Amino acid sequence: MLLKKATLLFILILFFSFSISLPALAVELKLVSEYEGGKLYKAGNLNVVVLRGTYREMGRQEGKLLKEQLAQMYKVAIEETYVKEVGLKLEDINDTTRGIFAVYPKRFQDIIYGMAETSGLELDKLLALDQINVLPIISETAVHCSAIVAWGEYTGGGPLVFGRNFDYPEYYEKFNPYLSVIVYQPEDAVPTAVVGYPGGVTAMHGLNKDGLFMELNDGAASCGTASVDNRQMTLLYITSFLFDSSNITQLDAALNSIRLGLAEIFTVADKNTAFAYECSIDDTKKRMPDKDGLLVETNHFVNPAWNMEPTEGGETRSYTRYKNLIALGEKYKGKFNAQVMRQVLDTPITLGGATRPNLAIQQLVVVPAELKMWIKALGNPGWTELDLKPLFENK
Repeated sequence: MLLKKATLLFILILFFSFSISLPALAVELKLVSEYEGGKLYKAGNLNVVVLRGTYREMGRQEGKLLKEQLAQMYKVAIEETYVKEVGLKLEDINDTTRGIFAVYPKRFQDIIYGMAETSGLELDKLLALDQINVLPIISETAVHCSAIVAWGEYTGGGPLVFGRNFDYPEYYEKFNPYLSVIVYQPEDAVPTAVVGYPGGVTAMHGLNKDGLFMELNDGAASCGTASVDNRQMTLLYITSFLFDSSNITQLDAALNSIRLGLAEIFTVADKNTAFAYECSIDDTKKRMPDKDGLLVETNHFVNPAWNMEPTEGGETRSYTRYKNLIALGEKYKGKFNAQVMRQVLDTPITLGGATRPNLAIQQLVVVPAELKMWIKALGNPGWTELDLKPLFENK
């Protein structure tokens, strides 16, 4: 009898753990410091930095406001993890990041140069931090991400909601104490917020003031790891295109004008709809939604114009994650909102979801129409709700 009760209790705990999404923590922004017009806030465990002015000025503000975090991040991520643990040579890291930086557009170079003036870190260290999300590729570590977007009938007429898993190596959990939301307020561009680590002008996901959201997934499952060197870093496109696009028509034109150095997949949305852009090193193909009101993207190309069979991509389990998210989309059709999307992202792959709990380094839920974002970081407790609207306002 006791055994049966214990078994029933375990089943109930398991059920409620994955079937009920706990309310997100709506935290109050606490002002920590200011410098030359920039402001550093804390939102729970997150750094939230608002930068204003020229690109050099914004870099100076970030360097000063995050000076302590930049130094700590370099020690933990570069010295202790990538050099000592992963086994990369520091000179190889520096050679690679210098080459990437040499072809950056001027405005992004100016941000880094500004940080060098106030952070106390020399340029090479800042370049290594800027390219933190490229180093797993250099070390030949597999990366995998997922995206699911619901709108229209799938939200019951409610606003479009975007769910995103950023899956990277397990050791990234050690970097999450420094996780930051960087809000850029350029003089000549659309205010844009990116989620990442101190020192990075590159980004894997971001939202701008006009309600455009972008994220990036690896596409090696379909096209392999062939690369082209003489092209700009793909991770710049998130920040760059959000700076320069006020609507999804402009964003579409920008994405259809690029050739990438690696196979990648962009998933984009505004408040009304979503699309994916599957990019080889030779071509870019726009992919329409899977259903009217539902788009799912993992790490393999789905557009039938590629004439490719779906692939698991080895350990990425891309096709399984894709099918699981499609099934969850149908399960919750008509019910999707931010809370349901968090529940979907909290569902592990072992229970029919797409999330590997030890690899889901960052998870985001975004409602572009409301300029709201919910962020969950591996090692940090629960989801944190962040209202970006007041942070986008010029003050």
